[in-house]
Amino acid sequence: MGKVSSETNEKDLAVLKTRMVQIIETLEKNERSNRQRPDDFLDSAYKLVDGVDNEYAMMAKNAILKTWKEAQFRGLFTEYGHFYPTIKSGTRDRDQDMVFQYIVPVKYVPEFSTLLANVELVLPSQARKSDDPSELSHAAVQKGKHMRDYAKRYSNRPEVDNRPKTKYDTSTRDNDSYLEHWKKLTEANPEMLKQEPNIQVDVVRQKASRTVDSISTVHIKNRNGFATEVTLKYAIVGIQERDYYALVKKEEKIKLLPNAHLKWDVNFNSKNVIYRGFAAIVLFDGKPITTASSDARLNSFTDEEEFKFLRDASKAPKPEKKK
Repeated sequence: MGKVSSETNEKDLAVLKTRMVQIIETLEKNERSNRQRPDDFLDSAYKLVDGVDNEYAMMAKNAILKTWKEAQFRGLFTEYGHFYPTIKSGTRDRDQDMVFQYIVPVKYVPEFSTLLANVELVLPSQARKSDDPSELSHAAVQKGKHMRDYAKRYSNRPEVDNRPKTKYDTSTRDNDSYLEHWKKLTEANPEMLKQEPNIQVDVVRQKASRTVDSISTVHIKNRNGFATEVTLKYAIVGIQERDYYALVKKEEKIKLLPNAHLKWDVNFNSKNVIYRGFAAIVLFDGKPITTASSDARLNSFTDEEEFKFLRDASKAPKPEKKK
């Protein structure tokens, strides 16, 4: 999640209102142009933000989507997709301005005073008059309990270990200091190993030769603020005629520190086939969570069954010499 702070500021809600309006205007314009569904857009956006875990991303996404739908229902978007708070649809509070408020008053969850997950858009007649518990709905009370529990778990993560100062590479990922650091984090908070991570993977070719030893660099990045362990399956793929073969085909358990970017080189020889690209699958708890490939054709090998039957390049027949 974003920075968790127990300090509040009277200007925090005004800042959140501005941010929320910018986001829901983007969602509205995207939907009108049929570019991307709002929930898919938010999923993609949060996957690009370092240090945001899936639990917080879901909380924020739900708050944003609820606000956007409420704005749509009340007719708060102009023909150009701009937001204006004056109610134009419905009969209740018509021609009055909608109100942004905290879902749960920050006196109860100060850690959420600067986070979008704690913002909602309500009718002026439904806005809270005070922060007294009697003013809170049952849903707000339950959400407050979830927020407090989440903030407690988040604050218990060792600060010194939350973001490693080093981006580890192949020379350090399996050494004692890296593994000790990972072990220390996961023993301090074993729950993090149950959270599905956001992982990015790529395989970049470093040498263009098709006939001599070549090098590709495997990159895997943990885009979360917690340590995790995943299984990486990857293949460097070659082609002969219309048949595909694996120049390299591996499966590895990868321990990843928070926000770590691991990379290592893989040497291979093109043998009897022509280098084509790569396919990779990242699994968490036995389920694929991320796939990547160098192009659309090789994307078929990011299916586990297709990957399984990708044959070794040494089995490829030797190409016939042209007479």
